[in-house]
Amino acid sequence: MFGQGESFPPGLFAPGLLWAALRLFSADVAVPGSVSGRPLGRFFQEWIYGELYPTYRVTFTSQPAGDGSATPLTYFEYGTLCALWLFQRSKLDLVILEVGLGGRLDAVNIVDPDVAVITTVDLDHQDWLGNDREAIGREKAGIVRAWKPLVLGEDDPPASALRDAYAVGASAIRANCDFFFERLPFAGNQEPRWRWREVGWEVELPLPRLLAPAQLRNAATAIAAVRALRTPMPKVAIAQGIATAQVRGRLQRIERSG
Repeated sequence: MFGQGESFPPGLFAPGLLWAALRLFSADVAVPGSVSGRPLGRFFQEWIYGELYPTYRVTFTSQPAGDGSATPLTYFEYGTLCALWLFQRSKLDLVILEVGLGGRLDAVNIVDPDVAVITTVDLDHQDWLGNDREAIGREKAGIVRAWKPLVLGEDDPPASALRDAYAVGASAIRANCDFFFERLPFAGNQEPRWRWREVGWEVELPLPRLLAPAQLRNAATAIAAVRALRTPMPKVAIAQGIATAQVRGRLQRIERSG
């Protein structure tokens, strides 16, 4: 993560299946998030569900119009509130929030981001989001905020996502249109490298530690998001983040002898 190498205390909230994978590989992960690389472990689990949940479970409810009964929030909605509350108390400089269920309908979307990112649009959760990329793109564009940047990791994103972004005055930053990335020719004994560039600025980088073809595009999209923040980030910090970023249980390389 770029911020960890450049004195930006970061917070990460990644719910859903990613958290399930994290739990398989770390007994210390108790809620779907981390602060400055430290998992929110058993101490926070006891504190959140022993103190925070009993105190606020009556307040954290939604009540349908015309219905006298309150509807408790879901497990993931409680997790979102707890993570946001912890991030606020930790006085972080940077918070990365993964929005699930397409975007518009997810609990994380209560936050107004400084930069929104749509990596790719595929056919998923079709019962909720629609049966084609245009319908799903419209749902994903629900994370966009007025006059804030939207980074798009696809070369050809759905027109619905672009249309909804432009309708609220968001500026779209598109892969291979506003920023570019390509692998560099292999040279002798040097490690493989790649280049990220936009008009007036470029950087040469090591390959992502997460080894998969899609990770080069993901890394390029992440750099575009950092650049869209307009917060100075030295090239060395970006290179360090690309070379070291990993998630236990996701494209993790494990070496053993014998």
